[in-house]
Amino acid sequence: MDGASPSNGAGAAPGVGGSAGPPQDRESPSRESSPEPGETLITEGRATIAFPSTNEVFYNPVQGFNRDLTRPSRRGRSRGPPEPGDPPEPPRVARPGEPCEGGLRVLEALAASGLRSVRFAREVPGLGAVVASDRSPRAARLMARNVARNGVGGLVTPRLADARMLMYQSKAEREPFDVIDLDPYGSPAPFLDAAVQAVSEGGLLCVTCTDVAVMAGNSAETCYSKYGAVSLKGRFCHEMALRIVLHSLDLRANCYQRFVVPLLSVSADFYVRVFVRVFTGQAKVKASASKQALVFHCVGCGSHHLQRLGRATSHGSGFKYSAATGPPVGPTCEFCQQRHQELSDVPLYYTLDGLSSTIRSNTPSLLQLRSALLHAGFRVSLSHACRNAVKTDAPRPALWDIMRCWAKLHPVKLERLPDSSPAARILSVEPTLQASFALHEDANPSSRKRGLKRFPENPEPFWGPKARAKPG
Repeated sequence: MDGASPSNGAGAAPGVGGSAGPPQDRESPSRESSPEPGETLITEGRATIAFPSTNEVFYNPVQGFNRDLTRPSRRGRSRGPPEPGDPPEPPRVARPGEPCEGGLRVLEALAASGLRSVRFAREVPGLGAVVASDRSPRAARLMARNVARNGVGGLVTPRLADARMLMYQSKAEREPFDVIDLDPYGSPAPFLDAAVQAVSEGGLLCVTCTDVAVMAGNSAETCYSKYGAVSLKGRFCHEMALRIVLHSLDLRANCYQRFVVPLLSVSADFYVRVFVRVFTGQAKVKASASKQALVFHCVGCGSHHLQRLGRATSHGSGFKYSAATGPPVGPTCEFCQQRHQELSDVPLYYTLDGLSSTIRSNTPSLLQLRSALLHAGFRVSLSHACRNAVKTDAPRPALWDIMRCWAKLHPVKLERLPDSSPAARILSVEPTLQASFALHEDANPSSRKRGLKRFPENPEPFWGPKARAKPG
C-alpha cells in the first residue's frame, strides 16, 4: 500500500485529469528538488518523490518490499508471440523510461503519491504507458509534481478518477490494461469485479490486502461479505488468507467466463499480496468448483479434513462435472472427540507448537518431526507462511501416531489431564506406527542449509500499517 487515499472507496462520481505536463527525457528529471512547505522528499529505488509530512499514508516504508517485489513480476510479463503469418519483428532494445511501441499498458489504480508508477517508469523497460489514478484531488496534484520531478511525463499519465469507473471504462472502450496493480488501504474487494474485466487476456493482476485480521478468523462474517469465504482462527491463518484472496478473484472472474492462474502468493508482515494472470475459457471455468473445498477443522487437536465443492471425472475425451459427496467426517473429531468447524478455504499445514500443545508435551525440533515423517515414508516440506510449520501428505492417524511416540519418549503427566481433554483422548490410544526421530538425511532441506531467507527481518521498530489518510 503506497498510501492509497481512503477516498478511493465507494462514493462520488469520478473526474478525469490530464497528464503531468510536457514529456521530459528519461535521463533528465526535473531540477525541482525542494518540496513544498509541509512535504518531505524521499528516494526509493530510482524514484524521488514528495509526500505530505503530516499524512504518512502517502508513503509507507513498510511496503518497500511490496514495491520491490512487483518490479520483477512486471519484467516477467510480456505480450504473447506474434500471430501465425505475421512478419518477424526486428529485435528492439527497450530502456526504462522510454515509451515502447506495443509495450505493456499498466494501471496503478490507487496511486496516491505515484511512487509505484514512477518506479515502474524509471526501472522497468518495455512499457507502453502507465496510468496512475486516484480519486483524491490532492493526490492527483501530488502525482503530477512527482511525475515531472522524475522526468517520466512521456510515459506516466496521472488521472483524477474513481478506480472502478476507470477500469469499467477501459473495458467498455476495449482498451484493456496488460497489468493492473491494486494496493488499497484495507480490502481490495470493491475493486476486484472491475479489475478482472479490465485486464487483458493473459494479463497480470497484482492485488494487496492489508485486512489480514479479517481473513484470519477475527471477523468471519466480514470475511464472507467481502471475499465469499468464512475465515477461521488457526495457526495456518496466513496461508488461509492467501487462498481466500485467490478464491475471491477466481469467483469474480468466473462470472465473465474467465479464470485466474496464480503466479506468486506472498504473506509478509501485516499484508498478503497475490500475482495472478487472467484468461478466458469456458471449459476451465467449469472446473473451478472442483478446485475449491470446505475444511472441517477440529477445535481440539487441530486436525483438518477437506471436502471439495465439485467433482471433475474423466468422461471420454472430456470431463463430467458434478457435486462432490460428503461430508468426509462426522460432527466430532475421531481422535479427540471435539467438534469440527467448517470454512470455505484450505489450510494445508501444521505447526510444531500446535501439535505438541494439543497433547501437552514439549515440542520436537523441526528436524526431528521432519525426520519422523520421512522415515515413515511420507513427503514433508517447510512453509513460506509460518516459520515453525510443516506441510505433509501424512494422514491424520499417522501424524498423531508420531506425536504419541514422541510423548512416550517425553512422558506427559496424564494424571493432571481431564479425561475429556483432547490430550487424554489422543494419548489413550496406542500408536500403530512406530516413529523414528533419528536424523534423516533429507530432513534439513538444501535451502535451509544454504541459509536462504524465507522471513525478512523487520528493518525498524513499530513495523506495521500506517494511519488512514485524511480525506481531500
